[in-house]
Amino acid sequence: MKNFNNFLKNMLINDLECKAYYESKKILEKRKPFYVSRQKWLDIRKVAIDRFVGENKNSRNIRELEMSTCYKLLNNNKPSYISDNEWDYILKKSTEALEEQIKKIVLEMIYYNDFSALLGLNKPQNIKQDMWNIIQNEIFDVFILLKKHNASQYYFNTEKILDLLKERKQDGMAEDKWLDYYNFLRELYLQNLFNKLYSIKSPIEFINNHPLEYLEVEKIYELKHKAYRLELLAFKILCYTNNPRELIKKKKPAWIKDIDFKIILLELKGKIEIDEKREEYKEKLQLINEILKCNKLKMDTPKSINEEDWSYLRDLEKSIKGKIDNNKNNDNEILLNDKAKKLIEDEEETKYLKKITNILKDNKLVY
Repeated sequence: MKNFNNFLKNMLINDLECKAYYESKKILEKRKPFYVSRQKWLDIRKVAIDRFVGENKNSRNIRELEMSTCYKLLNNNKPSYISDNEWDYILKKSTEALEEQIKKIVLEMIYYNDFSALLGLNKPQNIKQDMWNIIQNEIFDVFILLKKHNASQYYFNTEKILDLLKERKQDGMAEDKWLDYYNFLRELYLQNLFNKLYSIKSPIEFINNHPLEYLEVEKIYELKHKAYRLELLAFKILCYTNNPRELIKKKKPAWIKDIDFKIILLELKGKIEIDEKREEYKEKLQLINEILKCNKLKMDTPKSINEEDWSYLRDLEKSIKGKIDNNKNNDNEILLNDKAKKLIEDEEETKYLKKITNILKDNKLVY
């Protein structure tokens, strides 16, 4: 009979242990049976609490989360059938379950718009404020990360970035987290403008046609300075590749600073002078080569050569021709070119030729 009683007792206890898994709330509402020891009953109820708290834990959205057992427990008063010690344990396990569900929902969210409802999740009355702050910060961090990722795809779209900058902070979002996102957009906008300066015809006009109030004062200065320097560089290239003589006659464009325009004019005038000198020296060198080849110079003075230099070249022509003619009578076997080189080797004419050649080779004259 005793063995039968023990068998029956164990069978009833096993039944309670099974119900702790599958009918956890009924176990918690039930009083301790007389045939169960106090410690055994506490162990069974602990299993029932773990199972009860974990019910409906696969929430997919905010509505399902608010309907979950853990959220309801955290947002309600202690039931009469739960002891104080058990209630403390339930709140601890419910907080852990809620945090786990929120993380799961966050990780499964692909688009940042899905966070709108999650940001409006109300704090359960029984959860500690410091723990709630941690949970919210985890939500905010992922939310801001996804918004940054979404904004990054508009790196080259100026108007879309401006639309994002005009967006208002969503309800429930922490100020510091939103400010971090806003600063990210400001930097994105700044880089967008900087990059476009290199691909447009008029950088200054481009900057003037876009709102700059979203940027810091020093960033606006850097942006405008870069736009000015790029447009000034383009203007210089235009000046140097076109006819400098025509450009120096034109009026100063309104956007160019006086000092920069004066520098450009000086450079253009210097370029014109150098070009003229280069042509003059080239023509002088060509004439000297003609003289050395015993070709007769033209009678008229070239426009690029002054009277003094032309007179000197004519005298040089006569001097070399006379010396070569004189030398022919002495030695007809010496080649003409050899005679010319030998005859003028120590002459003043050679120094003049070298001087002109060196000027032409001087890097300072290559603009």
